[in-house]
Amino acid sequence: METFSRRLAVVIVVTVLLYWKSGGCSGLVCRGILWVEPTPVFSMGSSVSVICTSSIENCHPEKFSVYLNNNPQPSLHHLNHSAVELQLHHVTIPHSSIRCHVKCKGQRGQQMVCGKDIKGGYPPDKPTNLTCVSKWKSNKINCTWKKGKDTYINTSYIVEFQSSGRIQMFSPQMEGYVPIPLSHFEMDAEYNVSVHAKNHLGQSQSAVIQLTINDVVIPDTPTITNITFVNSSHKKAVLQWNKSEQLCAEVRYRATVTDWNMVEEKETSCENSTFELRGLKPFTQYEFQIRGCKPNKKLRCSDWSPSFLERTPEAEPCRRVDVWRIMGPTHGNGSQTVTILWKPLAPKYSRGIILGYKVFYREYGKQLHSHVCQPKDTQYQITLPKHTKTLYITALNSKGSSEAAQVSIGQKEFPPPIITKLTSADSSGISLPWKPLSQTKGISPLVHSRVAQA
Repeated sequence: METFSRRLAVVIVVTVLLYWKSGGCSGLVCRGILWVEPTPVFSMGSSVSVICTSSIENCHPEKFSVYLNNNPQPSLHHLNHSAVELQLHHVTIPHSSIRCHVKCKGQRGQQMVCGKDIKGGYPPDKPTNLTCVSKWKSNKINCTWKKGKDTYINTSYIVEFQSSGRIQMFSPQMEGYVPIPLSHFEMDAEYNVSVHAKNHLGQSQSAVIQLTINDVVIPDTPTITNITFVNSSHKKAVLQWNKSEQLCAEVRYRATVTDWNMVEEKETSCENSTFELRGLKPFTQYEFQIRGCKPNKKLRCSDWSPSFLERTPEAEPCRRVDVWRIMGPTHGNGSQTVTILWKPLAPKYSRGIILGYKVFYREYGKQLHSHVCQPKDTQYQITLPKHTKTLYITALNSKGSSEAAQVSIGQKEFPPPIITKLTSADSSGISLPWKPLSQTKGISPLVHSRVAQA
């Protein structure tokens, strides 16, 4: 208690003017003390003690109220007639506001004693990935780094250049980045460069890198100006870029949400402002980037260019349509009504926009009938003349058609299988056993069955 009294005596002689940011009140005049132990800025997860002492004139405190983020707090501990204490345990909220009110005996309403912000945070992580580069046409060197996890409190960063006993320090204008005029440096001098981080809870330092300004000058960032596909085919693409002299190109590309594909060194060109790419998939949206590199100096490459998006041309469908049929009635002239059903081709097999599905049959090697169904259609009913044995279907796009899928018409119908049980197999499937079909004389055994969801 004596320690508390001495500490209180030191600070109570001053009326504190507090600009209370997070609580929404500015110019708040305190009429007492709001004391936070260990400090208003503390390690995340710590316990915090808040002591409120009223020094309002002509006030005999009757009741204290302490609010945390506008929520009244229970269990206040009375230290004496004019002071209370609030214990907060394991605080994990980065920013909070506290205000203390008192109800004076014989007076109406509560009066504000004081308010304060408290902040939980972390000491700074060790900065990593420190890189300093300067572009050909720039008069600055730009240093960047990764700061690590958020500290949640004010943290300062300083970039330090040290050479021949001379130390120069630069503060970033934005988080993780500082541009520095080249006039501060000698181009051939060797510098030890590091980043220093500091806040109320601790400090850290990055690993030191050594460099000369000449070593970190990189080419300006190029741009891709156009991409063309030879013979309107996906098999060969020609990329054009704004090439600078004495630069080679490195290219990377990827389809949506996939990893980058780097073009091998032997495929790069150092002489032309064009770049050939092969091995792209048809009808696929690609993201392309390019960078310029000095010959034989792989570390001195420009930044990657802005992305250039382009879709490769279509190609003919590469898979037969999955198809089956339902036999209808046979008519007096021997013709047969048949309903043919099919499954739409998946994009990786359609390799373009499906324009329709062509259904046809042949008699004596000649195409006697054909009908193109709409892209959204999945079935078609047709009456076939007597002795027609096979029906065909192909998928069409702008580049051609798929290999024809065949449906046998003359084969005798199998009776439907019988499902014996339906049970859950796991969280994503079901178990569906069925009774084997009895074989009929003259009919080949059943090779497979198809399961359809209604």
